[in-house]
Amino acid sequence: MSLETLGDALGLAMQQVQKYESATNRISASRLSATADILGVPISFFFDGLTPGTAEETALRERLERRETIELTRLYYAIPDAEVRQRFLEMVKAVAARKPAAQYMPLPEASMRRRDGRQARR
Repeated sequence: MSLETLGDALGLAMQQVQKYESATNRISASRLSATADILGVPISFFFDGLTPGTAEETALRERLERRETIELTRLYYAIPDAEVRQRFLEMVKAVAARKPAAQYMPLPEASMRRRDGRQARR
């Protein structure tokens, strides 16, 4: 089937189908389902040959998708001064290179006092 024929069946221009095919544009799940129906193949046909990532790749992807990671990245790039961003990055690298947080010494009791002099709750 030609891209033009598929485009006509989907109600799209041939150029849009071409962009889907080359991965220039993402295709929605509903459009992928319609394409599979038109071609007479299961949706899984489009995923043949894909293998799930390793446990390490999965863990990395999950960390990158966390709300805190996205927020940190957004705020990092909101810093207008490139030199400040670079210094912040170097600070983060230095902190990350230190021993795990569980091994840090507890804060001294004096640091647990609030500004009004009362003991902070733990």
